Amino acid sequence: MKRKIKQILSALLALVMLVGIVPLADLDVAASALEINGSISFADGKYVLDENGTLTVTGTGTFLASEMYYYLYQQSVDIAVNNYLGQVKKIVIKDGFTDIYGEFPINQLNNCVSIVIPTSVTNVSDETGRIPIICYEGSEGDWEKVENSIPKNQIVYNYDCKYVATISFADGKYIFDENGTLTVTRTDSFYAPEMYFYMYLGDGGCLYNALSLVKKIILDTEIIRISSAPSQYMQYMRNWTDIVVPISVTQIDESAFGNNYGTLLNVYYEGSEEDWNRINIEDGNEQLLTYSSIHYNYRQDIQNVDYLQQEDTHKDFTVTANGRQQMIQFIEPDGGTRTYDRYNKNVSITSYNADGEVVSELSRDLAYEVWNIHSNMSVGVEIKVRGKENYVWDSAEYSFTIEPYNPIVSMELSTTSGKKGPVPATVVADEKTEKVMFKMPNNTSVTVASTATDENGNKIFTGNAWMNEDGLNEIEVKIYRKNIWKTVGTLEYTAE
Repeated sequence: MKRKIKQILSALLALVMLVGIVPLADLDVAASALEINGSISFADGKYVLDENGTLTVTGTGTFLASEMYYYLYQQSVDIAVNNYLGQVKKIVIKDGFTDIYGEFPINQLNNCVSIVIPTSVTNVSDETGRIPIICYEGSEGDWEKVENSIPKNQIVYNYDCKYVATISFADGKYIFDENGTLTVTRTDSFYAPEMYFYMYLGDGGCLYNALSLVKKIILDTEIIRISSAPSQYMQYMRNWTDIVVPISVTQIDESAFGNNYGTLLNVYYEGSEEDWNRINIEDGNEQLLTYSSIHYNYRQDIQNVDYLQQEDTHKDFTVTANGRQQMIQFIEPDGGTRTYDRYNKNVSITSYNADGEVVSELSRDLAYEVWNIHSNMSVGVEIKVRGKENYVWDSAEYSFTIEPYNPIVSMELSTTSGKKGPVPATVVADEKTEKVMFKMPNNTSVTVASTATDENGNKIFTGNAWMNEDGLNEIEVKIYRKNIWKTVGTLEYTAE
C-alpha cells in the first residue's frame, strides 16, 4: 500500500510540474543556479553536477525522481536552470535515501547511462529501470531484499560500472559499457534492427532507451555480414559516430549504412584497403562510402589497463593485451613515453588461452596476456597505451586516467537527521593518517585519534560531531598526515 500511495503521489507531482498548477514560489525550495561543480539545494536534499556529467544527489527519505524536471530542466525565476539534464551522464544517489519513486524525465536525460543506488534504499520504482545501467553498492543478495522488478541483467552489483551490461541471446551477446561502446559478439550476420529490440524497447530483460547512448560499435571477428538496417529502427542512434569492422566481413547489404546513419563519422577496418575493396558493398550505403572516413589496418591489442591505487609515485599497472606483444608503451599528454619490453626488470607477464587458462608464452593457443608493470605515471591526465606485435605498433591506443590518491576509505555519521547535539561520526583512513578533525558550523572542532584498524590495516577514527544549528549542519572533515592538516570532505546532518 505504501508503494502504491507513493507512486500516485509521484504521478500527481509530475502532472503538477507539466501543467504548472503550483507556482515554484509556493514550494519549499532554497535553490540557486546550478553551475558546474556547484550545487542546488531543495527542501529534502541537494544536487551537485560536476564537469564529468556526474549528478550527485544527497538527502534522506524518498527520492522523487520526477522532481528532477523542476530543479534541473524547467527554467524559472527561482531556479535559473535550463536543460542541465542533458549534461547528466551518471546519477549517484547517496546513502540516506530509503526509497526511489516516480518517473525519471528520460526524454531530457538523453545522455544518462547509469544510476548508482546505495544500500540504504529498500524500494525502487519500476520506472528507474528506464535508465540503462543500475549500479548497486551492495551484493546480489542485498539487492534481492530491495522491492523492485528491474531486469537482473541491468544490475551491476558492488558498485562497479566499468563493464556495465551484458545482453545474451541465441547466438551471441552485446556488451555495453559506460563510455557508450557496444561490443557485438555473434556468428554470421550483424543484424542491426535487433539492436532496437535489445537496446531500446526494454522488453524481455533487455535495456531500455540505450540506443541513443551508443557512440561506438565493435563487431566481433566471427561476423561475416552486415545486414540491412531500416531507418525506422536506426533513427534513435543519434550519437553513434564510430564502428570497428573486422576483416572477416565479406558482405554489406543494401542500405546497411544508408542515410539513416547520418552521424557515422569513422569506420575502422582491421584489414588493408585492398581487403576492403574485396567486400561486396551493395547499393544504398551513401553514408558509408561518401561521408564517413575509412581507416585501414586498424588494430587495438590493449584491452584494459588497471592499477593499484597507491600514494607512491610508482604504481603497479595491469595491462591486458591480445596476442603476444613485444613491447608496451605509455604515452603522456606532452608526448613523453615509457616503453617496456618483455624482459624489463619491472615487468612480469602471464599468458592465457581463449578459455582463460594459463599457457606458455610460446604456446600456439596463446590468446592474450596480462602484463604487470611497475612504473611512474602522471596523475589526473589522460595516458595512452599501445602494444607492439610483429614489429608493428597498434594503430589505435587505449586511454585511461590515474585518479589522485585518496587516503579516505569512508566517512559517515551514524544518522543524517534528528535532534541537535552530539552525533557519532566514523572515518576510515590509510595507515599514515594520524588524526581526524570534525569542524562544526560555529567554528568549534573535535579532534580524535585512531581507536582501531580494519582487516586491511586502515585506521578507524570515531568521535562525536556536534550539531549546533537548526536545519542543515555541514561538518568539515580534516585529516592530519605528514605534518599537514587537509580538508577531505564534509558530512551533512539535518537538525529537526
